[in-house]
Amino acid sequence: MIKKLILFYPSSESDFEGKDIDFEIPGIPIGIMSLAAYIESKGYEVKLIDSRLYDKNTSKNMLFNEINEETIVGISATTSQVKHGYIISKEIKNKFSKTKIVWGGIHPTLYPEQTIKGKYVDFVINGEGEYGLLELIKQLNLTTPDFSKVPSLIYLKRSKIIQNQLTFCSDINELPDPSYHLLEIEKYTNRELYFYDMNKKYKTIDINTSRGCPYRCSFCTNTINGFKNWRPLDAKRVNKLIDKLITKYKVEHIWFMDDYFFGNKERVKEIINHLIKKKYNLTWEANARANLFRNNYFTKEFIKLIKKSGCIQLRMGIESGSNRVLKILKKDIFIDDAITATKKLKKYKIRSNMYFMGGIPGETKEEFIQTIKLMINLKKIDSNSLIQGPGLFRPYPGTELYKECKKLGFEEPKTLEEWTKINLTNNFGINEKDIQWVDFAPEVITSEITVFNFMYGHSNKSRNKKLSITRIILYYIALLRLKTNFFKIPMEKKLLEIKQRMTKK
Repeated sequence: MIKKLILFYPSSESDFEGKDIDFEIPGIPIGIMSLAAYIESKGYEVKLIDSRLYDKNTSKNMLFNEINEETIVGISATTSQVKHGYIISKEIKNKFSKTKIVWGGIHPTLYPEQTIKGKYVDFVINGEGEYGLLELIKQLNLTTPDFSKVPSLIYLKRSKIIQNQLTFCSDINELPDPSYHLLEIEKYTNRELYFYDMNKKYKTIDINTSRGCPYRCSFCTNTINGFKNWRPLDAKRVNKLIDKLITKYKVEHIWFMDDYFFGNKERVKEIINHLIKKKYNLTWEANARANLFRNNYFTKEFIKLIKKSGCIQLRMGIESGSNRVLKILKKDIFIDDAITATKKLKKYKIRSNMYFMGGIPGETKEEFIQTIKLMINLKKIDSNSLIQGPGLFRPYPGTELYKECKKLGFEEPKTLEEWTKINLTNNFGINEKDIQWVDFAPEVITSEITVFNFMYGHSNKSRNKKLSITRIILYYIALLRLKTNFFKIPMEKKLLEIKQRMTKK
C-alpha cells in the first residue's frame, strides 16, 4: 500500500560530488512543488528532495532514509538532469528493488518512449503530472491495477509501449498552492540580486501565476502538446498567495516566473495595484515580450505603474540580431522592438534582461555576428541592462526546428542511457559533432563566454568595481574578439576549466 510520495529533483552536474555551482542560487522547483501540493491535498504524505542544494552523497542518503515499502519515487528531469536521475534510479533499484519509480518533467515528456525503455524506469507521466500521478498511486494500491485508467501515463505491457491519452488541467485555479513548506526555503530565498545590488542579499521567492504560452515560436516546447494554452490564476488567487508568502517568509523580492505573465493586462493591473495598496515596499521582476513595447500595451502610464509597484527588471527572449532569423524562429518580434523596449525601460530605471542564442538552423555566420553586435548595442544603450548569451540553440522534439535539424544531419541519442553521456551544462561542454546543423560551431561555442566576459567586465567597470587579474584578462580577450569578430581558438576554455577546478576544490 503506497502512502508516501518522494519527489527527487536531480542535479545538473552529475560528475561533481558537491552541490551544483550556478551563476544564481537555484530557482524554486515550482513544477514538482505544485505536484506535491496536489498529492498532499488527497491525503498522501509527500517528501521533496532538491539534490541541487546538497552534495551527491547527502541527497542520496536523504532519499534512501525516506524509502520504505509504502513509498513511490518520482523523478523530474530536464535533459541536463537525466544523468543524475538515471544514476539515482539505478541505485534505488539496486537497494530497494520493489520500489516503483516514475519519471516526469520536460525530458520524459519530449522522449517518452526512450524514457520508459530505461532499465530503471517503471512509469512515465507525460506533460503535467497532477492527475496522472494521483491515479497511478490509486491503481498501484489496488489488487489488480488497471493502468489504462491513468491519464498521461506511459508504461510497458508485455514489452509493448502503451501511451494513455494526454490530459492537462484546464483551470489551474482548481489546484492548491504549491507546497513551499516542503522545501528548506532559506536555501532559496536569501539571494544576491546580481542584476540589482550584489552588496546585499534579498529574501526572494518565485511565484508562478499561469501555465502555457499562446505564441508560436518554432523552437519552443510550449507549442507542442497542450502547453500552448495559456491558463492563468485569477488575480485574487495570486494576491492571496502573495500575502501568504510575504507574511510567512518576509519576502523582499518576487520573481514572477510565468512564461507569459503579461497575458492579460487587467489581471496584471489588479496584481500590481494590490502590491501598491498593501505598501509591501518590495521589488519584483517578470518575463515580458518585446513586441508589447511596439503596440499600446506598455504605455508610459503602464510602465510608470509597474515601476511604482516595485518592478526593477523585465526579462525578454530576443534570440537574434537578424530579422530574417527572427522570422525563422517565428518570434513575432523585430530588432527594433528590442531597442524600443530597452530605451523605454531605461527611462523609468527598469532593467531589461535580454536573452540571445546562436547556431539556429538556417542562420548564417554573418547573421550570427549581427546578433552579437545587437547585444553590444543594447548594452551601450543602457549600461545597466543585462544581456545573456548567445546560448547554443538546442533542438526539442515536436518543434518545427527540430525537424530542420534532423534534415541537416542531427542525430539524437537513441536511448535514455545515451543521453547520460552528453555534457549539456554549458557551451564548452558541447561536442561539435553533436551540432551538425551549424556550419560555424566553434564560433557559437566560444561566443557565449566571450559576451559574458565582456558584459561582466563592462558592468563592473561602469560601477567602478575592481576586477580580478583573471577577469581583466578575460575582459580584454573579449574586447579583442568582439572588435575582430574572431571566435576561434577558445583559449578561455582552459582558463574556465582551471577556475572551475579551483572553485570545486
